Amino acid sequence: MVSKKRKITYCIQIIPLLLLCLITLSMASLIVLESHSSKQLESFPSLFSPLLASNKVEKHGEAMEIKASNDANSDILVDKVYTFREGIYTLNISDLVFNKLYRYTIRFAVVTDTHQCNMEVDLIDPVGHCYRVFTTDGSKLNFNEYREIPYGSAISGNYIVNFTKIDGPNLNIHIQVILDGLIFKWFDPGNNIHWGDVVKFIRPAPPPREVNYQKYLFLLPQRMYRMYIARVSPVRIDYPNKVYVDHNIIDPSEEHISFPIYNNQLMNDVFESSSYPFGTSIGGEYLFNFTFTPDMNYTNILIFITDEGQIATGKEPLPTNITALLSFISNFEFPEIGPTASIPFEAQVGIGIAASILAFMGLGIAFYIKRRSNL
Repeated sequence: MVSKKRKITYCIQIIPLLLLCLITLSMASLIVLESHSSKQLESFPSLFSPLLASNKVEKHGEAMEIKASNDANSDILVDKVYTFREGIYTLNISDLVFNKLYRYTIRFAVVTDTHQCNMEVDLIDPVGHCYRVFTTDGSKLNFNEYREIPYGSAISGNYIVNFTKIDGPNLNIHIQVILDGLIFKWFDPGNNIHWGDVVKFIRPAPPPREVNYQKYLFLLPQRMYRMYIARVSPVRIDYPNKVYVDHNIIDPSEEHISFPIYNNQLMNDVFESSSYPFGTSIGGEYLFNFTFTPDMNYTNILIFITDEGQIATGKEPLPTNITALLSFISNFEFPEIGPTASIPFEAQVGIGIAASILAFMGLGIAFYIKRRSNL
C-alpha cells in the first residue's frame, strides 16, 4: 500500500516536467517552420515578387507608364527589357531621381533579332520643361546596337523619360538609366576645382534671344586658373542645336580692367568642353560675364574653374628712394667713443673704508649729543 502511494506521488511530481518539455518542443518546432518558410520565400522570388514589388505598372491603350526604382546604393536606376507594341507606342518611365551636378546616361537597344524601329526620346525635368534629347531621324534602331544619351543635371528632383516608338513590329528593347557620377570628372580636372556649377538657361521668346549670366569669384594673386565651359544637355539632331557665347572677365582693380575671352564663339558639342588659362596679377573678386545665345528652348551648361597653382612669388625691385635709404643705413658708420678714465681697485677699497669710518663717526657724534641733551 505504501509503495502504491509513493508511485502516485512520483507521477504527480513528474507531470509538470513533462508539460515543460512539451512546451519547449512546440516552440522549437514553430521556430523551425518559420525559418523554413522564409527560406522558401527566398528560394522562389518569382512567385512572391508581384506582391513585394514597389514598382507600379499602368497600361493606357498603346502607352505604358513605369515608375522607376531608385536604389540609393546603386548606380543603375533602370535596367530592364520592355515590350513595344506594333506601330506607334510610348513608354513613360517616371520618378527618376536625378541630383544636380551629376551626369546620367540613358542607354537602349533592340534585343529581338531582325527587328528595327524609329525612336524618339524626351526628358522632362522637375519643373515640367521638356528636353527633346534624341531621334533616330531615319537611322533605325537595329538589333544589339546600343544608343546612349548623356545628360548633366541642373536641378535635383524627379524626372520623366518618354520613349516613343514611331514604327515597326512588336519588339523588345533593353533600357538602362545609369548614374555616371559627378559631372566634373568627365573633363579630368583632378581634385583642384575652385568653383563649379551646372546652370539651366531658358531662351527668351522674343528676339534677341540672349541670356546673361554673371558670377563673382575670389581669386588669389600671382596664380594660374583654368576656366571650363561645356554643354551638358543633348538636343535631337533634327532640331536647331547650336549655342553661341560672349565672355569677358573684369578684375577687382579700381580701373575694373576687362579681359575679353570669347566673342560670338560657337560652343562645342555636348560634353566637349572649351577651356582657357587665366593668370592673375592681383587678388580679389573677379567678375565673370557670360552671354549665351541658344537655338533650343532649354539647355544646361557646365561652368567651372580649377586652381592650377602659383605662377610667381610677386617679388619685384624696391623704389629708388627706399633703396637709397636702405643703402645709407647699411653703410652708416657710428663714431668711435674715446678712452675713459678708470679708478684702480686698491683706491676703490680705500675710498669704501674711509666712507664707512666717516659714517660711523657721524652716528657716534649724533648719539653723544642726544644723550647730553637728555641729562
